[in-house]
Amino acid sequence: MQNYVHFRNISRVYRHMSKNVTSTHMEKTISKQREPVTAVGRIVQIAQLSKTVKEISIHVPNVEFKFKAGQWVDFMIPGVETVGGFSMTSSPAKLEKHRIIDLAVKRSDHPPAHWVHSQCRVGDEVSLTVGGDFFYDPMTENSKQLLFIAGGVGINPLYSIIQQIYQSLKSSNLDEDVKFELLYSASDLHELIFKDELDAIAEATGNFKCQMFVTQDKSATNIVWGRKVKLERISAQVLEETLRNFNTSAMTVFVCGPPSMIQFITSALKNAGVSNSNIKQEQWW
Repeated sequence: MQNYVHFRNISRVYRHMSKNVTSTHMEKTISKQREPVTAVGRIVQIAQLSKTVKEISIHVPNVEFKFKAGQWVDFMIPGVETVGGFSMTSSPAKLEKHRIIDLAVKRSDHPPAHWVHSQCRVGDEVSLTVGGDFFYDPMTENSKQLLFIAGGVGINPLYSIIQQIYQSLKSSNLDEDVKFELLYSASDLHELIFKDELDAIAEATGNFKCQMFVTQDKSATNIVWGRKVKLERISAQVLEETLRNFNTSAMTVFVCGPPSMIQFITSALKNAGVSNSNIKQEQWW
């Protein structure tokens, strides 16, 4: 009941926004926790990350607006009744230092995503509320062994978490024994967004490893951008080989991707000995 009342309050941020803010995102996240602050942000930069993904950077001056790496925002656009849900790709440190958050939005007919790809301009204002229980919190996360598995734009919240861990390692705010690895799959080579940034992190620290996979690009070769990209899906065998480097009873796995991938990955992880309580998942639709 409290969440429902909060959603109704959100709709009053803009008077010309419909009173009915219920959308697919809102319906599917009705039970998820929201932060109490709804803030107005202004778009300050737009970039094309791939043929289907745009990145928008948003300045949010309200210092009470905060998030944990891995969380998303209710994304409310003046004049658009449907509320979007997009994960932050930037780290909490970027918001704290520059009051900027980054979102990577996949092109679709969903009204908020369509607006980002067809109408969004620098200077436009949107309203944002942080939500979600899929996140990494260094104050409460006890595991020093972290595995991240991403499918497509499921990389978005995981990239935020990976940046936070890397930044914490650089500033010595995190135990140097922390080990983290990413398995990242996309349909096309050019849809492996943040590939260069992830490679740079892997080169900069021995704590992080990254494996990339392409599932549908028949023209691709195994050697891309100076690294090996496997032309296959993240299979049960790949997971079993990766888990050999982890203590399955003491690790935490973060999985984000489409529903079919989530189902397959979580089942394979459990079959390989990873406890359900050690698996955190977030799916996109």
